[in-house]
Amino acid sequence: SLKNNSYDHHAAIYFLLLERLKQHRSVNPTNNPAWPSVTRAKEDKFKS
Repeated sequence: SLKNNSYDHHAAIYFLLLERLKQHRSVNPTNNPAWPSVTRAKEDKFKS
């Protein structure tokens, strides 16, 4: 974007979200992932 003398809105949003995520992780250090996974029993595999 510097070469083209234009502003890249997608990159700006990405970096703002990345900064917020890093700040959140430093304030709330946990072993939990950002998106918790759902564990299912073997019997529940084919249920909807």
